[in-house]
Amino acid sequence: KFDQDTAGILEVVHSNEVVTIDAAVTRFNTRTGNGRLQLKGEDETVAFGFDREYRSLEISAKRIFSENLHFNNGKPIDHCAFLNLQTSTLRLHNGKIVKYVIKGYGV
Repeated sequence: KFDQDTAGILEVVHSNEVVTIDAAVTRFNTRTGNGRLQLKGEDETVAFGFDREYRSLEISAKRIFSENLHFNNGKPIDHCAFLNLQTSTLRLHNGKIVKYVIKGYGV
Protein backbone atom coordinates (compact mmCIF):
# COMPACT_ATOMS: atom_id res chain seq x y z
CA LYS A 1 0.00 0.00 0.00
CA PHE A 2 1.43 3.36 -1.03
CA ASP A 3 -0.06 6.35 0.77
CA GLN A 4 0.97 9.65 2.35
CA ASP A 5 2.66 7.88 5.31
CA THR A 6 4.68 5.68 2.95
CA ALA A 7 5.70 8.69 0.89
CA GLY A 8 6.98 10.40 4.05
CA ILE A 9 9.26 7.46 4.79
CA LEU A 10 10.78 7.72 1.31
CA GLU A 11 11.44 11.45 1.60
CA VAL A 12 15.16 12.20 1.79
CA VAL A 13 17.09 14.79 3.75
CA HIS A 14 20.11 16.38 2.07
CA SER A 15 22.96 17.22 4.40
CA ASN A 16 25.56 19.79 3.37
CA GLU A 17 28.04 18.36 5.88
CA VAL A 18 31.10 17.01 4.04
CA VAL A 19 31.71 13.32 4.70
CA THR A 20 34.94 11.68 3.51
CA ILE A 21 34.62 8.06 2.41
CA ASP A 22 36.79 5.40 0.77
CA ALA A 23 34.77 3.65 -1.92
CA ALA A 24 35.12 1.55 -5.07
CA VAL A 25 32.97 2.22 -8.13
CA THR A 26 30.87 -0.89 -8.91
CA ARG A 27 28.43 0.58 -11.45
CA PHE A 28 28.66 3.77 -13.49
CA ASN A 29 26.47 5.36 -16.14
CA THR A 30 28.70 7.57 -18.30
CA ARG A 31 25.69 9.45 -19.70
CA THR A 32 24.20 10.54 -16.36
CA GLY A 33 27.16 10.37 -13.96
CA ASN A 34 25.17 8.22 -11.53
CA GLY A 35 26.25 4.85 -10.25
CA ARG A 36 26.91 2.64 -7.24
CA LEU A 37 29.74 2.65 -4.72
CA GLN A 38 31.03 -0.09 -2.45
CA LEU A 39 32.30 1.52 0.74
CA LYS A 40 35.36 -0.02 2.33
CA GLY A 41 34.22 -2.39 5.07
CA GLU A 42 30.55 -2.41 4.02
CA ASP A 43 28.52 -5.22 2.44
CA GLU A 44 25.96 -3.22 0.46
CA THR A 45 26.45 -0.77 -2.37
CA VAL A 46 24.95 2.71 -2.32
CA ALA A 47 23.99 5.16 -5.06
CA PHE A 48 26.15 8.13 -6.01
CA GLY A 49 26.02 11.16 -8.28
CA PHE A 50 27.83 14.46 -8.63
CA ASP A 51 27.11 17.87 -7.14
CA ARG A 52 26.81 19.40 -10.61
CA GLU A 53 25.72 18.39 -14.08
CA TYR A 54 27.88 15.48 -15.23
CA ARG A 55 28.63 16.93 -18.66
CA SER A 56 30.23 19.97 -16.99
CA LEU A 57 32.88 17.81 -15.24
CA GLU A 58 36.41 17.84 -16.57
CA ILE A 59 37.35 14.77 -18.63
CA SER A 60 40.07 13.93 -16.07
CA ALA A 61 37.40 13.60 -13.35
CA LYS A 62 35.22 11.43 -15.57
CA ARG A 63 38.18 9.15 -16.29
CA ILE A 64 38.96 8.63 -12.61
CA PHE A 65 35.52 7.13 -12.05
CA SER A 66 35.31 5.10 -15.26
CA GLU A 67 38.88 3.77 -14.82
CA ASN A 68 38.12 2.80 -11.21
CA LEU A 69 35.08 0.83 -12.42
CA HIS A 70 37.16 -0.83 -15.14
CA PHE A 71 39.89 -1.82 -12.66
CA ASN A 72 37.38 -3.17 -10.13
CA ASN A 73 35.14 -4.97 -12.60
CA GLY A 74 34.76 -8.65 -11.66
CA LYS A 75 37.16 -8.50 -8.71
CA PRO A 76 36.37 -9.46 -5.14
CA ILE A 77 36.10 -6.38 -2.93
CA ASP A 78 39.39 -7.11 -1.15
CA HIS A 79 41.22 -6.69 -4.49
CA CYS A 80 39.50 -3.46 -5.54
CA ALA A 81 41.01 0.01 -5.73
CA PHE A 82 39.29 2.60 -3.55
CA LEU A 83 38.87 6.30 -4.18
CA ASN A 84 38.95 8.86 -1.39
CA LEU A 85 35.80 10.92 -1.89
CA GLN A 86 34.48 14.08 -0.30
CA THR A 87 30.69 13.84 -0.32
CA SER A 88 27.45 15.09 1.09
CA THR A 89 24.63 12.65 1.79
CA LEU A 90 20.99 12.02 1.07
CA ARG A 91 19.42 10.19 4.02
CA LEU A 92 16.06 8.74 4.84
CA HIS A 93 14.43 9.98 8.03
CA ASN A 94 15.69 6.87 9.83
CA GLY A 95 19.29 7.97 9.09
CA LYS A 96 20.08 5.44 6.35
CA ILE A 97 22.23 6.95 3.60
CA VAL A 98 20.65 6.31 0.20
CA LYS A 99 22.97 8.41 -1.97
CA TYR A 100 26.36 10.10 -1.82
CA VAL A 101 26.79 13.36 -3.72
CA ILE A 102 30.41 13.69 -4.90
CA LYS A 103 31.95 17.08 -4.12
CA GLY A 104 35.65 16.17 -4.47
CA TYR A 105 37.89 13.18 -4.98
CA GLY A 106 41.37 11.79 -4.59
CA VAL A 107 42.99 8.46 -5.32
